[in-house]
Amino acid sequence: MKLFTTCGLPARERRAAWDEVVAKVCGPFIAEYGPDDTVLDAEMDVRSLGGLHCAMIAQNTLSVRRSRVEVGRADDRLCFVVMQLRGRSRMVQMNREACLAPGDMTLIDSGRPCAFHFDRDNAQFSLHIPRGLIERHLRAGRLPLAEPMRGGLAAAAGAMIRSLFETGGTLSARHGAVAREALTSMILSMLLDDDVADGPAVPAHADAQVAAIRAYIELHVDAPGLSAASIARAHRMSVRHLHRLFQATGTTVGDCIRGLRLEKCASDLRNPGMRGATVTEIAYRWGFSDAAHFSRSFRAAFGQAPREYRATLRM
Repeated sequence: MKLFTTCGLPARERRAAWDEVVAKVCGPFIAEYGPDDTVLDAEMDVRSLGGLHCAMIAQNTLSVRRSRVEVGRADDRLCFVVMQLRGRSRMVQMNREACLAPGDMTLIDSGRPCAFHFDRDNAQFSLHIPRGLIERHLRAGRLPLAEPMRGGLAAAAGAMIRSLFETGGTLSARHGAVAREALTSMILSMLLDDDVADGPAVPAHADAQVAAIRAYIELHVDAPGLSAASIARAHRMSVRHLHRLFQATGTTVGDCIRGLRLEKCASDLRNPGMRGATVTEIAYRWGFSDAAHFSRSFRAAFGQAPREYRATLRM
């Protein structure tokens, strides 16, 4: 989907059309439009920022909310990094709220109830990031939801989002991947500032490097050839330096790759829509090349063989 606008639609059809577009891009929300005679003016432009979906949303609605009912019908694997462009908004989730002015950012979990309250003339960027990518970096164990992010790093990330939104389509695949990793690294650094302060002392640049590398692994985890050597080559560093970076976090590159692949396989085994795929096909889909090795690794991680795991879920 590219640009959608209510301009040109009959006034009576605009709200239903807008609800449909929002649900398609961001998942189901319930909107409050104000008095019945209020004419909805809204537009959405969706683009890829190096592989991450980003929506520019402008609207004159009063608020949107997602209750447990809508959460049950939504993709609960995403987080929205919301950046205010025009007007002001109040983002509420988990008994916390972030009041955003232009340039401010916050994080919202798509898998939990939330509410957004807007000025009448309002515009935002909504950048969609896999929740698992963020959760794996948290030492405190909770997502910093509905907490305002502002200041120097937020301004830099915001400028990068704007630039990529305008020019991302002209980037080569390689340059798009580099831009995506840099943007993800900056966002993770903002989210983890307080958390990192309480953890082991790690140089800030090293932490940002690890965040970018983990983002790269997340996006290439299904590639059979993904390895420490290929990752180091993509980031223009030595394999030794790559291992040293991960050693400071208490894990290894191999553990990170294997853990992500096992999570993806477990998700497919739980998915009723994947029942037609064999266990071996699922393993190969996520980069494993040896069925016996996959089965041993899966049992070590989940306490059951893959087939037992899938059979238990069907009972």
